[in-house]
Amino acid sequence: MKVSLEWLDDYVDISGLSVNELVESLSLSGTSVEEVIRPWEGLDAVFGKILEITPHPDADRLLVCRVGTGENEYRLVTGDLSLKVGDVVAVARPGSKLFGGSTVEARTIRGVESQGTMLSLEELGLEIKSKGVWKAGPSFKVGVGVKEELGLDDVVLDLEITPNRPDELSHIGVAREISVLFKRPLNVPKAHVEVDGGEFRRCSRIVIEDSDGCYRYAGTIVHGIEVYPSPLWLRKRLVAVGVRPINSVVDITNYVMLEYGHPIHAFDFDRIPRKTIVVKRAKGGERVELLDERQYTLEGGEVLITDGEEILALGGIMGAMGSGVEERTKNVLVEVAYFNPVRIRRASKSLKLVTDASYRFERGVDPNDTLDVMDRVVSLLKEISGGSSTTTEDVYVKQVESKKVVLRLDRARERLGMEITEEEAREILTALGFDVAKKEEGKLIVVVPTFRPDVTQECDLIEEIGRIHGYEDLQPTPPKIQSGLGGFGPFWKFKEAVSHILRSFGFNEGVTFSMVDFGDVEIQNPLTSEMTHLRSTLVFGLLQSLAYNWRQGERNIRLFEQGRVFFKDESTETGVKERTHVCFMATGRVAPEDYGDKREFDLLYLKGVLEEILHWAGITHEVTFEVGDSKWQDETKSLIAVHNGRKLAELGRVDPTLVDRLDVKDAVYACELDLELLWELKRGPKPHRELPSFPSIRRDLSVLVKKSQRIGDLIKTIREIGGEMLERVQVEDLYEGKGIPRDARSVLLSLTFRHLERTLTDEEVNELMQEIVKVLQSEHSVQIRGLS
Repeated sequence: MKVSLEWLDDYVDISGLSVNELVESLSLSGTSVEEVIRPWEGLDAVFGKILEITPHPDADRLLVCRVGTGENEYRLVTGDLSLKVGDVVAVARPGSKLFGGSTVEARTIRGVESQGTMLSLEELGLEIKSKGVWKAGPSFKVGVGVKEELGLDDVVLDLEITPNRPDELSHIGVAREISVLFKRPLNVPKAHVEVDGGEFRRCSRIVIEDSDGCYRYAGTIVHGIEVYPSPLWLRKRLVAVGVRPINSVVDITNYVMLEYGHPIHAFDFDRIPRKTIVVKRAKGGERVELLDERQYTLEGGEVLITDGEEILALGGIMGAMGSGVEERTKNVLVEVAYFNPVRIRRASKSLKLVTDASYRFERGVDPNDTLDVMDRVVSLLKEISGGSSTTTEDVYVKQVESKKVVLRLDRARERLGMEITEEEAREILTALGFDVAKKEEGKLIVVVPTFRPDVTQECDLIEEIGRIHGYEDLQPTPPKIQSGLGGFGPFWKFKEAVSHILRSFGFNEGVTFSMVDFGDVEIQNPLTSEMTHLRSTLVFGLLQSLAYNWRQGERNIRLFEQGRVFFKDESTETGVKERTHVCFMATGRVAPEDYGDKREFDLLYLKGVLEEILHWAGITHEVTFEVGDSKWQDETKSLIAVHNGRKLAELGRVDPTLVDRLDVKDAVYACELDLELLWELKRGPKPHRELPSFPSIRRDLSVLVKKSQRIGDLIKTIREIGGEMLERVQVEDLYEGKGIPRDARSVLLSLTFRHLERTLTDEEVNELMQEIVKVLQSEHSVQIRGLS
């Protein structure tokens, strides 16, 4: 947000204050100044009178002018053949810097030296396209500096306005801050408009059908206007803050928006076919051409300003081409409205269209300054463009009331760590626009103005007092610490143990945002359009971190994160269920430091890490694996871990299309584990077991199975048959290729048998193995390739 100091001076007296004082005070109070801009810095130009004009000796379309500025005369070559002797022009001397940044130089044009240039309004930044030299007129005194005469010595502050302070997206809002900081009165213009054009309802009517999208809509018709270029003072102010002048009507709406922070739109009333304003909700699929000359297809839910059938504007964002103000416009309908910030933000995001209007509406303008803004716009229109105005039709279907908040002064002192008197608190809040009344001793009832939607509770009022009083004046005091037993809870220790396991596998811990731009749970008042929902998975945030590291040249990456995820649950008080998950993710080689180890991370590696965690929790044999179906998984390489029908974890390859969008060229594998369910299932401390005194017997079993066959089912059957004598069964190798059918794979299993009280015989083990083979063949249709 750029603000002009000359413009601010209309509302608060800043005489005697240096730019540095303003910058420092605003920054310390929470309004950061990013840059101090002097738009016409370096301009060295004076007004001069043309004393003589002669044709250029070597060019038919050029003139040579002798221009006097009082003390000096300059020979200037120009291509403007409309100039006459006696015209007053602006002369830029060599070395002068023009508005666009170019520098004026003395140069020879076809044999004639030009000692500078005569300026156009375009070169001063006060016109989009000039046809020739600016003829200033006799009211400008020869010899006087252009910058001083036109007031082009303005200073502009480029402010960083936080999303919670929409009131500062205006000159009046910033002036209010300055008036409080320096204890100077605030003067807000109060326009008075004489109704000389009859009743609005005799010309038009306003209907709000979409009361959720549009709370308030006011309209006034101004008849008989003339669309001119705006006066210089208006153009100068707009240009100083980076707004391009267009014509008197559009410039006035922009001017008042920058003044009050409330966007305004003007329709050519004669181009509204049915002379009616109907506010509707878009159904989806409608197409409209807006003032940026682009066609948009609506998704549904956008706020539409129509005449009942045709779309006149996309409410709160931009007008449509068919109803815009033109040079020949004679009658305008002025709109001042209040739109639902959430609806405007959604529409702006879905259409990828951000305007000055949408930027303000989605943060929240003041719904109750509508009539003041309307009066200001109409008064300037009549002053500059002429015409007569009707009454204002104000349709307010969803009232926005001021909030009341109780402020406890003791609480304020405790939180701020400074002594705040009732008089000082009242003075600060009143200057900021709050109404303050005393409830009882030590308590104030504060009515929050509707231009401050960010103030909703007591702590917000305390913050307002603190930042205006000045945090830099806080006296350092030692913190008060209450001793207690404290310590970490069991669930924290459990999570830390899981983190320790992941660190032992070489994973590095990361932390990502809980707020994302999609998900099941929507945030009511998001800070930005990229933080509209609470995450329902940790995978996407961690994937972005992995992608960032990959783009920096890292190719072997292991990351994990523990954090909260959020789901809709109508059975809870808030309608939201929170769960603690851990996600670990990897790409690249498993052992990059070992040139002989070419293994890369795959599904089985992450499954092994997960099984290590399950083994530590004591539930390895209680968990089965099934084919996964998560929205982030590659369906050909995905699993879910299930415990008695409850999903415990998802693991697999991340969908290559997601990975490719982030410019990662290697396969990425991830696993997300529900820590709260694991905590619930975790077994107690394992009982002590002495080292076995008797030897084990190992058997290797090679089987041929269909690719669709789950190996976990085979292992489950083997465990059931092996009973207590089967100590361990695990997959040693998987093989697909030469000699194996295309729809099958070879699996090598190792089985370890041991008896805790005696030595097993080969006959006992062979008998078990025969039984295992028999059941595998009959129940799972496997082929035995070898047994040893």
